[in-house]
Amino acid sequence: MAPRRFLILTLILFVFFSSDVYSLNISIKKIYAPSETLIAEMNGYILEPLLPENVEFKRENVRVPLEYDIKKIDEKYFLWAIAPEFPGNYTLLINSVSTTQDGKNAVIDFAYNFSVSGQLAEYSVKPGFIITSGDTELDVTLNRDTGKTVSIGKRSVFLLPGENKILVSLDELIYSEQARFQVGDYFLPIKLIDNNFRNVILRKGLTFVPSIITIAIGRGEKTNYSIEVKNLEDREMKNIHFAFDESKFSISPTGNFSLSPNQTKNYTIVISNVSNLQGYEEIYVRSNNSYARLIMEILLPSLTDSNKTENKNTTNISNNDYRCSEIRGGRFCDAEQTCSGEIVRSLDGNCCIGTCSVKKKPSGAWIGYVLAILMIGVLGYVYYNYKKTKSKGEGESFKKKVKEAEEKLP
Repeated sequence: MAPRRFLILTLILFVFFSSDVYSLNISIKKIYAPSETLIAEMNGYILEPLLPENVEFKRENVRVPLEYDIKKIDEKYFLWAIAPEFPGNYTLLINSVSTTQDGKNAVIDFAYNFSVSGQLAEYSVKPGFIITSGDTELDVTLNRDTGKTVSIGKRSVFLLPGENKILVSLDELIYSEQARFQVGDYFLPIKLIDNNFRNVILRKGLTFVPSIITIAIGRGEKTNYSIEVKNLEDREMKNIHFAFDESKFSISPTGNFSLSPNQTKNYTIVISNVSNLQGYEEIYVRSNNSYARLIMEILLPSLTDSNKTENKNTTNISNNDYRCSEIRGGRFCDAEQTCSGEIVRSLDGNCCIGTCSVKKKPSGAWIGYVLAILMIGVLGYVYYNYKKTKSKGEGESFKKKVKEAEEKLP
């Protein structure tokens, strides 16, 4: 009987732990270092897309603002974030997940706990995944005062303290192992956009026209784009609205709207800040039971093996070729610093090819010299007038005495 009871108990536990409470599994660590890049993989039966607006981070039930993003790569969702700087216990919330519970559609909120402790992470990387059809760019921040060499793909890159912008070529991504790209201790999921990804044709629901917009960074690309939203259904669709990152884009006209069968409405997308864009951005249009996705594909200037970040020749730099961090020896000087080398124009402003040194503050010694000279002048003037007055008084007194002596003579 004992083996049978054990089998029954095992089946009960299996059913319990396989219930819909755990229908969204996420590979998140229990402990992260301050400012470490969190990269989580999510698996589950998700009926509607998860957007950044579905994600929250909280500490003691208070929302914590973090840099993060969430995207679907193949059949899985991936989330990245820069962990908080301050140690403590935190909760990752994934809200309003459209899934199933007991075989029926349901909307459920999920919560996952983790903590932040220990030393500050040596470096972090963002974004925490790569979705692109060409060359891309990564921001690697070194959280220490001395440089460090790390592995970027199959090459070594020397990081400077602070933010480092690293260009990664399409070839490096294609030959990455297991669809992951190495950045030091991090392994970033990769999704390369191909023609199969582009040529998806929708025959019902909502749709964008066009469904993909390509933006070439650094080539004078415009920042306003006209799009259409069309209802492919044979019924009216109501309460339609856009879902997007408002720190990167704006869409006009604003507000919710409705579409009759086969009706189309025109909208304008405006890029608020080109420097915030990553290799792949998404904008959704949603109604109660339908959605469509617009892909914003961000392309960087093409790279070759001879012009990667660490091998830039600074003698032939044009205004629209490279960012300052991509130019060998290039750096930005603070307001309190001056450039001791050559200053050239880069994509993101004036770039110093040399070293940045603290400006010499004007010496206040000259003020003392001027005051001393003025003081000497004043004293000299007073002394001169005193001597002049004294000499004049003595002369008058002498004349008076001579006159008195003459009057006394017989």
